[in-house]
Amino acid sequence: MDVSAKARGRIETICGPMYAGKSEELVRRLTRWTYSKQNVLLCTKDTRHGPGNLVTHAGRAMTSCYLDSADELLSRDLSTVTVIGIDEGQFCGDTLVQVCLDLAALHKIVIVSGLDMDYLERPFENMSLLMGVAESVTKLTAVCMICGDPATRSHRTIRSTDRYLEGDKESYEALCRPCFLDRREDSIHQSLGPLEGRRADLP
Repeated sequence: MDVSAKARGRIETICGPMYAGKSEELVRRLTRWTYSKQNVLLCTKDTRHGPGNLVTHAGRAMTSCYLDSADELLSRDLSTVTVIGIDEGQFCGDTLVQVCLDLAALHKIVIVSGLDMDYLERPFENMSLLMGVAESVTKLTAVCMICGDPATRSHRTIRSTDRYLEGDKESYEALCRPCFLDRREDSIHQSLGPLEGRRADLP
């Protein structure tokens, strides 16, 4: 194997809130690699559009394979694959970082898209660690659905405490930081009353 091939392995991350175009950017990068006749593999745990098909919010589709956890990739025959895309990386478990490092060591280009934070502003641990070891990090923003400023938060609009909840416009809205805090404060006020529902009381 020549020096250029040995140097090819790397990790790229694409992160941000809901509706920021993360999957769209992932598909765009993978499609660009196919133009140079490279074999690409797209994996996702998202089944909202049925198995074997990733569809972005903008309606762009690409054939994909189902991935329950990141370590399943290491049992696949990847000998002819040059570029591996992983969508919804936050769903891929604690092994995501090590698997990506192992794949990069095998001279694969690994591109992972996913949420950087959950609906309570808590960073997803596997995505945070992955950003630390990646060669490149692209952080996208959406448009705040209240004020129109750049949105960096994913606010859940239905009642659920499940951290890993698949959903679309019926479940989430993208908000900027101030609007996100106002929304949360309003929710606490409604459930606890105006005197108890202060931002300092939030977990």
